[in-house]
Amino acid sequence: MHSHFSFDSQTVLDFGCGTGANCSMFNPLYYVGIDPDAQRIDYAKRLYSHHAFQVFNSNNLPFDNESFDYILIIAVLHHISSDEISSYMKEFQRILKPNGTIVVMEPCLSKKKRYVTGL
Repeated sequence: MHSHFSFDSQTVLDFGCGTGANCSMFNPLYYVGIDPDAQRIDYAKRLYSHHAFQVFNSNNLPFDNESFDYILIIAVLHHISSDEISSYMKEFQRILKPNGTIVVMEPCLSKKKRYVTGL
């Protein structure tokens, strides 16, 4: 199987990481998971002690400009209001490196189809 992404030695921000389930795909030296839920972050820190996790409580992300090669946003956006998404997009643009990539995965629910194919 061919991967469209190469995360080797690439800095990754896992936005809305929850309990950290995605972190094991990444080298701990290059990974940061953030989530507003302190309990989930505490759990992630206990479960994946070699990876970095942070709680955040505002639309301003606590990272320097051009800090990340990738920003992962997996099954998160449907929990956020449109106004907040707009604010976050500005922050994502600020912290993403010039040739960086945002990877977004969201559930697609349809009353007519159970599964979406051909994506």
